[in-house]
Amino acid sequence: MSEVNRQRLQTLQQMIPSPEATACLSEAAARRLQLVPLARCRKRDRDELLVACADPSDDALAERLSRQVPMGVKPILVAAVIGDIPGAIDKCYAKGASMNELVELCGQPATAMQLLQHQPDAIVRLLEGLLLSALRQRASDIHLSPDAQQLQVRFRVDGVLRPVSTLSKSVHNGLLVRIKILSSVDIAETRRPQDGQFSQFMDGSVIDFRVSCFPTISGQNIVIRVLDSQCKHDSLARLNLPAGLCRTLSALSHRPEGLLVVCGPTGSGKSNTLHALINERDATSLNIMTLEDPVEIRMAGIRQSSIDAEHAMDFAKGVRGLLRQDPDVLLIGEVRDQASCAMALRAVMSGHQLLTSVHAASAVAGLARLKELGALPGQLAENLMAIASQRLVRSVCQSCNGRAEECPDCQGSGYRGRQLIMELLLVTPQLAPLIARDEPVDVLLECARTSGFRTLREQGEQLVRQGRTSQREIERVLGREEWQGYAHAPQGGMTVCE
Repeated sequence: MSEVNRQRLQTLQQMIPSPEATACLSEAAARRLQLVPLARCRKRDRDELLVACADPSDDALAERLSRQVPMGVKPILVAAVIGDIPGAIDKCYAKGASMNELVELCGQPATAMQLLQHQPDAIVRLLEGLLLSALRQRASDIHLSPDAQQLQVRFRVDGVLRPVSTLSKSVHNGLLVRIKILSSVDIAETRRPQDGQFSQFMDGSVIDFRVSCFPTISGQNIVIRVLDSQCKHDSLARLNLPAGLCRTLSALSHRPEGLLVVCGPTGSGKSNTLHALINERDATSLNIMTLEDPVEIRMAGIRQSSIDAEHAMDFAKGVRGLLRQDPDVLLIGEVRDQASCAMALRAVMSGHQLLTSVHAASAVAGLARLKELGALPGQLAENLMAIASQRLVRSVCQSCNGRAEECPDCQGSGYRGRQLIMELLLVTPQLAPLIARDEPVDVLLECARTSGFRTLREQGEQLVRQGRTSQREIERVLGREEWQGYAHAPQGGMTVCE
């Protein structure tokens, strides 16, 4: 358990019990010693049991606990608020249906109604079970989608939605209200979109969840983003990019001024890349500030802010305010309109380094997008360092090599985890005059190739040759080659697809 999470374990009221941890300590022992089993962590060389107590420094308590847990399991004590311990123990050892039994009971309208009538905490436990299951399946999003008679539950794992279960429509309203209460949003509002967030302590970590509720003809659709602080890419090395590309990105991040743009659709990992670039800098000697919507990855030593639409602080006004904070490096979550683009360029032209993102399909499309937002070709030629475009592709499961239908690691999908692919358009002394003259795409790309530019498809095909992903996965993410925005001709010349 990280030091950050130790500090954040201020209350056990946010805890979701772990069945594996609870099984390691009897209820009688937990009540007698006033201990709360939190998580069982199986590591390569040891098996640990995380246990909350009032005083972790009590050696006598630690000795008594060691005699209560299974042989080979090492207890790790962490501090908790003493007043929360009895209620947490009750929660860990509460009688009732298991997660699988709850899902089965909630699958039919008749049994679902009986469950809701006889077990008041059924909705709370069902939601906790879904959150825990999503975390353990490495889901990035939980989709609760109502139909006329049913509630579809799906997890997005490695970028692909997987059906999980089908629940009775009767549990939808209870889940919706519970999620809104946790997220501190208005439970009476049903006609407009709502956003919120909450945190839960589960499997030894504080997990943040970002909630979006959207009205549909069948009821409010709920999407919960899972933000696991333990699954972060806080350095360029962890992005697992080619060594040469990492060195180039690191060199760009250390320039004292200039604009660096990352492109890609939603869910392509742009935020991780931007934060990895920020972490290349020394936050103790530089004033690094961010403006995001919202802040998803908390970073020590960096001043982070969220835009606040209710109080009229959008990206443009936020950047204007940040420039008065004597910054050295700025991270702006996204350039969305002409006002924010103008302020971003103003920040760069006044001697700052600025990192940001735009929604565009490729690096050259990102260049065109900046022009659509009001950036002049001459401004881009003078102030733009580079534009990166990226995607995430699924990695072939290493346990079954993508061929086992019964593989528990990939659940029969053939893939486990994702790999970043990136194309990087460097604004070299040769390319800058072409950008200033607003030359066509094929001319820009032909010049970029002389500096080693490789397209996303070429990067993906390299992974296919290495056996790290499949051709089918590349086509799923990038489309078939003839559909791509540009393709290279056999002789190295560039053609633009109509």
